Amino acid sequence: MSRTVTIYDSLGGNNKALFDLFCQFMCQRGQIVKDGLEKISSELKAPPCNKQRHGNSCGVFALMTAKCLVIKKHPTMLRQAHDSVYRD
Repeated sequence: MSRTVTIYDSLGGNNKALFDLFCQFMCQRGQIVKDGLEKISSELKAPPCNKQRHGNSCGVFALMTAKCLVIKKHPTMLRQAHDSVYRD
């Protein structure tokens, strides 16, 4: 509803290029689909989230972050020590 995109990156990368591509896609999509979603915030939001220590934890961290957002907890609540719970 706020027409914003928030990027949670457990690797802590620079997501500016990805965000710019997403904005371009949404503008082009808006020429075909008239639902107002082409008008998103042009501000890149990348709030703090937990950083993974292993290169093979991306999916697990995505699930942990999603769970925190759904239950309305801060995404830094779950850490690397919790990833084994999500792997089982």
